[in-house]
Amino acid sequence: MAVGVPGIAGQDTVLARLVRHGQPPRTRAGAFAQIPRGATPLAGALWYAAADLLVLTDGRPDDRPGAQRILALCQDAGIETIGVGIAIDVGALFPTAVTVHALCRAVIEMPRG
Repeated sequence: MAVGVPGIAGQDTVLARLVRHGQPPRTRAGAFAQIPRGATPLAGALWYAAADLLVLTDGRPDDRPGAQRILALCQDAGIETIGVGIAIDVGALFPTAVTVHALCRAVIEMPRG
């Protein structure tokens, strides 16, 4: 799992890596405590994480057409895309989607590996 979030210090177009591919997320649990930064660079995050795509988002994409293009490329390449909306419906973007209203419950129930 590779996870990207908007960059730090107001860098909306830069993604920050929370965990590396193959790194257990619980070893970096503190990195997931993010604050809203006013941007949702979903298209860039999708491209960054396309190798194994589980997207958690709390906002609508800043570049919806870009996000849709990347998701279509993923689908064409046979990559399953799963969207998890945090208090937001992402079903219009992802063929497999769920909305969670209590993120702490979702994190507690994550498979451990």
